[in-house]
Amino acid sequence: MRIDRGVRLPASIYLLAFSSGVIGHRFLDALIPLWVTLVALLFCALVAYWKNAARWVFVFALGVAWTNFTATNLLHTTIDSALEKQDVVVSGKIVGVPVQTPRYSRFDFVVDTLTWQGKAYDSPGKIRLKAYHNADVFKANQAWRFTVRLKQARGYQNPGSRFNYETYLFEHRIRATGYVRNEASNRLLNPSLNKYSISKFRERISTFIQIHMRDAPRHGILTALIVGVRGAMSDADWRILQNTGTIHLVAISGLHIGLVSGLVMWVAARVWRLTGQLQTRIPAQNVAVISGLVAGCCYALLAGMTIPTRRAVVMLSVVAISMLLKRKPVPFELLILALSVVLLVDPLTPLATGFWLSFCAVAVIICCVTKLNQNTRHENTRHINTRPGNKYSLPEKTKGWLSIQLGLSFGMAPLLLLLFHQLSLIAPLANLVAIPVIGFVAVPAALFGLCLFALGFPELALVVFEYVLIAIDHVWSVLQFLAAANWSVWQPPSAPIWALMLAAVGAALLFFRPPFPARFTAVLWFLPLLFFQPEKLGHGAFKYTMLEVGHGLASVVETQNHTLVYDTGPKFNGGMDAGKTVVVPYLKSRGIRNIDKLIISHEHSDHAGGYRAINSVFNIDHFLAGVPDKIDGAPLLAEKCLGGQKWLWDGVRFEILWPLNHDFAKGNNASCVLKISSRFGSLLLTGDIEGPAERMMVARHGERLAADILQVPHQGSKTSSTTTFLSRVKPKLALLSSGYLNQFGHPHQVISERYALRQIPLIDTAHSGALTINFDHTQQQLNHRPNYRDGLNGYWFEPKGATNNTL
Repeated sequence: MRIDRGVRLPASIYLLAFSSGVIGHRFLDALIPLWVTLVALLFCALVAYWKNAARWVFVFALGVAWTNFTATNLLHTTIDSALEKQDVVVSGKIVGVPVQTPRYSRFDFVVDTLTWQGKAYDSPGKIRLKAYHNADVFKANQAWRFTVRLKQARGYQNPGSRFNYETYLFEHRIRATGYVRNEASNRLLNPSLNKYSISKFRERISTFIQIHMRDAPRHGILTALIVGVRGAMSDADWRILQNTGTIHLVAISGLHIGLVSGLVMWVAARVWRLTGQLQTRIPAQNVAVISGLVAGCCYALLAGMTIPTRRAVVMLSVVAISMLLKRKPVPFELLILALSVVLLVDPLTPLATGFWLSFCAVAVIICCVTKLNQNTRHENTRHINTRPGNKYSLPEKTKGWLSIQLGLSFGMAPLLLLLFHQLSLIAPLANLVAIPVIGFVAVPAALFGLCLFALGFPELALVVFEYVLIAIDHVWSVLQFLAAANWSVWQPPSAPIWALMLAAVGAALLFFRPPFPARFTAVLWFLPLLFFQPEKLGHGAFKYTMLEVGHGLASVVETQNHTLVYDTGPKFNGGMDAGKTVVVPYLKSRGIRNIDKLIISHEHSDHAGGYRAINSVFNIDHFLAGVPDKIDGAPLLAEKCLGGQKWLWDGVRFEILWPLNHDFAKGNNASCVLKISSRFGSLLLTGDIEGPAERMMVARHGERLAADILQVPHQGSKTSSTTTFLSRVKPKLALLSSGYLNQFGHPHQVISERYALRQIPLIDTAHSGALTINFDHTQQQLNHRPNYRDGLNGYWFEPKGATNNTL
């Protein structure tokens, strides 16, 4: 049989095929069975053997198979559900640099052995732990034996969220989270498995800056620039960087590594030329290239070898080899090679937002530089021998720099809106100011101080660091001024993927500048994104969303033209603020700019904790609270809610049913109870009321308590949901806000059985994610399960249908 070898494809095509297979696997909703993967590989191999032109198909299949094999092995390390919330003993080592806060220490721990009740279980691999006792004793590379309580790696699932913690944990191969129990049996097995490791050195410099410069407002940024540890940065710092589009400056990436490598090359070349005879044997350029490569690799190691630094190291290595071999690399081929190497080393990197930002930004820069070079060559042909000396004059360099900044702003806009639901309008200006100072002054000086510290001169290093902070402070004053502008950030509603793809086409047209008619249409491709608005509710319809915030409650009611927020979720000292991370992103994704009414049922932090974050972002027209004088920051703003208060919005009726009087001055039974009703159905929001309040409400309101949907009182505590109350409300569906395996054991088994006995479906956020009910003509029968988690696209999420819904 004749074998058709066909044409040979360039190596870059095969690399791109492999990368496409790895990236494509990221969008699968379920893993491919291993036997299917093997059969497909064999088939593709046979096709590739008979026809050269089809070899790319085999390489593509290899990328899919490699990712599928890695993900399958990782999913098999999930801890047994029987071990969750049990006291298990683990031994292993701390990896990376622990994050220290005033309340706890957080660190990643690689488990060697795991035992429970004397029986050994398979290791879950890497886990993430918090230690609330003796938090300062945990250091990098220590070996420990702990008693811990674990649960499977999970994150809150809410629409509009900018960060998916569950995806982050999977991408970092963390299969369980938990905390260290304060037990006498906890033992330090080895104070330092490798005292000369990179992690140990990163920890030393981070601790040194924390101890000696903790009073400096921006010491966290200095630590981030030197060793990539960003735990000491404040929320205000992050907000300014995000609003000015300069977050990349504190995330060590190709920009930083390229600048450091270039600076070292420049210094090495000039020093080597002073050696006389040596430079005749080894050219100064070779010494400079090798020195720059070593410097770049060392900086990447200090940064923890993140995705952007891995990409930068691969590209830097190829450029260095090309320079040593006197060859000129093709930029896009170089990028494809870096992409394939990064994906070969870790095929799960497409799960990280940093992967998309890093490679897309470099691709945009290459496009911009290529276009600038083409324009320069065109100008040179028009003005032969009229350009003195340098290829680029200062005005041309300035124009090129501006073109790259504008190109990044337009080219990255669709991706930034997809990932973060906002776009900094002042990013080009902010970067023009910040990049020269941070890149050419702060980073080199900070690394010089690092060298002094490593050589045993900490006092001199401290002096250098102080000057670096002065430079950072000057830049920071400018960034603060720019971020304060009301127009600095554009935050449109979450647009559908098709609108973002059309905008990407428009960005491409702006880049490649086709003939005028086609170039003019580039603006038109952006119009769906610019003018997109979520579909409005009809008159009399309303939408209720119970957000997943763990133990607590945060929910939003929307009518045709109004928005009501009922409770704001918890805030933990040194930890999560549901107002900032859940409620605010959701409201922005819905295109909401103003809160018509905020109701905080009562003063407990799991219901009122997010108030400050919400109030700092949105204008609140009217504020009701069960106990106004006990809510932090709200006593002078909030009005006490009392039974009988009512209003009408867009054909939807709202009425406060409780509290009736001042019998309950504070606590759970002082919760505002709100009934919402329209021709499409009714909803009863109960806060944390307990048995006494429920019985008094039944006596006062009787049948008026009846509602189609009930927010389960007090997260399913056994002190609430009394039989008399449920008999009066008679809900068709019950929604429960609770944390996964929460410490209170909510919902209590007695309560779950009570709802089941009455055939009331009980759906909780812990297993379902955010819950949404549309009270309109499409949902009058309420015969569906509003499960946000089930709609997630990703094989690494909890299996579909794995809920504890009670029927």
